Amino acid sequence: MKMLFKLFVLLSLITFSVSGFAQSYDHQLGARFGLMSGFTAKVVKNETVALHGTLGFRTGGVQLYGLIEKYTPIFRSSKYQWYAYFGGGAHFGFVNGYNQVRRWSEYDDYKKVENQFTSGFVIGPDAVLGIEFHIPGVPLIIFSEIKPFVELQSFNRIYPHFYDFGVGLTYQFVN
Repeated sequence: MKMLFKLFVLLSLITFSVSGFAQSYDHQLGARFGLMSGFTAKVVKNETVALHGTLGFRTGGVQLYGLIEKYTPIFRSSKYQWYAYFGGGAHFGFVNGYNQVRRWSEYDDYKKVENQFTSGFVIGPDAVLGIEFHIPGVPLIIFSEIKPFVELQSFNRIYPHFYDFGVGLTYQFVN
């Protein structure tokens, strides 16, 4: 658990240090809940482009996600602000899973398939499509997104996943 906390702190520091080169950036920290749940950090430039990092937990493992997102206002007034966003990126990390092993059984005279529990390295591309609502009067943002991904798993498997739906809450640091 200490290592996960250290990774989250490191991710936050990297996000804030990268954004220190200009003063028009907004910073956000929060949490995402879904198939992949975790801690999120986001740097938004001029309300149009964001760098989004997530320390995610899925399938008994931990992954680091990096995304670039493009924002478009849906509805904006003095009271309500709705944005749609889309983008892409990549992830890497570790997950737990099952590897199918096929063996010939001399005793039973047939091919036997066994599922062996294993854990291994994963890497792959990600996409994101979402909507967010800025709560009036407080620096909180509620978001809902779908984040499909494909990954190459070290236990000889390509895993496409097109329905990683998530919701979350972020705190926006105001400049």
